[in-house]
Amino acid sequence: MSTATVGRESAFRPFIVLVVAFHVAWIAWPYIIYPKIYPKLLTVGDRTFEYALLNLSLRLMLLVAPVILYLRYVDDVNPLEYLG
Repeated sequence: MSTATVGRESAFRPFIVLVVAFHVAWIAWPYIIYPKIYPKLLTVGDRTFEYALLNLSLRLMLLVAPVILYLRYVDDVNPLEYLG
């Protein structure tokens, strides 16, 4: 077995964990996470700029940050260079 094949096999398990965690978060979002956080977000007013920033920041943390962390620490690449 070549070293490239061994590296791919060792990176496969963290990828599966990322995909499963993403789907669990996606399922938990409307039933567990959002109902607990949404009333607190409404205290700033749902038509304010602060509400939009908080809502988008929360979504970025749940959906984008895990992919960036995966690219950085598992694939060992710079995420911005990876996109370019």
